[in-house]
Amino acid sequence: MKLFLTLIVNVIAITTILAQKPSTIILTSNKAIPQGFYLNVQDQDYGFDPEKESHELSITVEGPEYGFLVSPKGKTYMFWYEEGEVKLNFQQSLMKDELLVDGSTSHIIYKSLDEASKFSDFKSVFQENSQSTVALNYIESKYKFLDFSAKEFQEIHELIASDSRNLTPRFNAYIEVMDKEKLEKNSQFIDFVGFDKDGKAFNSADFRGKYLLIDVAATWCRPCWTAFPYMIKSLNEYQNIQFLTLNEDNRTERWLAMASERKLDITWPVLWEVETGKEKLLHQYKIDSFPTYILVDPDGKVVERWSFSSEKVFSLKLKKYLKKM
Repeated sequence: MKLFLTLIVNVIAITTILAQKPSTIILTSNKAIPQGFYLNVQDQDYGFDPEKESHELSITVEGPEYGFLVSPKGKTYMFWYEEGEVKLNFQQSLMKDELLVDGSTSHIIYKSLDEASKFSDFKSVFQENSQSTVALNYIESKYKFLDFSAKEFQEIHELIASDSRNLTPRFNAYIEVMDKEKLEKNSQFIDFVGFDKDGKAFNSADFRGKYLLIDVAATWCRPCWTAFPYMIKSLNEYQNIQFLTLNEDNRTERWLAMASERKLDITWPVLWEVETGKEKLLHQYKIDSFPTYILVDPDGKVVERWSFSSEKVFSLKLKKYLKKM
């Protein structure tokens, strides 16, 4: 549900009042903003009053944060803001849509990193801001899209202070397994021990002798939820197969609530932690999209791997190897 932006919107923070600082976001546009656009700030969606030419949102922050202007088709324009006033100007034309940001030093850091054309330029900006929330968030969320060598990634990692590395767990894991074996089709499966919500351990190696389907999913992933009903159906149709779902995130309670809302009877293990580290395993598995399916034969060989799906595709993949009940 979207709230309309008003002159002042109060946001109650969970942390102490003393830690909060006022921030004001002002959005203008060269044209009336089309219906369906909204701002997403602090996990809240705000729509626009069509009677207003300028839209102002007052909130409280503890430090730099980011938000999005989102189009009806899901296109997002990211911006950073902090204490004080930041002005957003949405330039709409037939040639381009562009969100111009003024008054945010955090956004300047973000843009400098995003527009660095050479590694040396990126490293210089990152080094200067290596303790900044913005720089750490940037490398944590975008390292997969950066065309750097292993040596260059290592150089960036070395610039992150040890007491800041808790903010870059995915990047840390990537560095750790960068030179290790990666999972490919027709390769031997890289086994793991995973744990469900109750801490019960499941070792993938224990399922040798039957086919094993690893479903790498995420709580926020809509296609993952779309797939569960026909996964349930398939598990009841085919012989000699075991499913394991490995969740990318740790939102256990939210996942359980969503499964309950959808009345899903998922009988196979849903795993949340990995003994050797989930982030490292996902890098070794080369997971770039959700859901990703990995089909392992009874001897431990990866015979199929695919991302996204439809009921027809899912069924055809299993049908190549399995017999129906």
